[in-house]
Amino acid sequence: MQNTRWLFLIIVFTALGGCSSGELKKVDHQNPAGMDSQIAKKIQELENHIKTKPTDVNSLAQLGYLYGSQGSLDKEVEYYKKTLEIYPEFKAVHYNLACALALKKEKGQALRHLELALRYGFQHREAIENDRDLNYLRSDPDFIALLKKYFN
Repeated sequence: MQNTRWLFLIIVFTALGGCSSGELKKVDHQNPAGMDSQIAKKIQELENHIKTKPTDVNSLAQLGYLYGSQGSLDKEVEYYKKTLEIYPEFKAVHYNLACALALKKEKGQALRHLELALRYGFQHREAIENDRDLNYLRSDPDFIALLKKYFN
């Protein structure tokens, strides 16, 4: 079964034919044939770019997204955390980080970042309720309380 994730993307992924700014998009983590090389090329370009502009939050967030799309959760988490060090109110990155941490079964941190996403204005209740990446948290009383706090 394909592993998919709902991602709220702030960045325009023009090089990959991605979504427009602010759009909620379902991303397939098992890339179609040929996409791996395009993604690897884009990752290399962004890695080189952040060597000269290490505070470019869009590039850092995009790297997290791209590494996540390749199934590299550790690198995904690393780049999302770097993004948040510079721009701590980046709600979409908090949400994506919560998803990655839930996949890593790091419940406390996942819930913390989900709450921060909500606090900073992430309002996609349907995504939160249906995102398979959050299944690990779904029956947790703290997860249920978070949804009630922000959506009821």
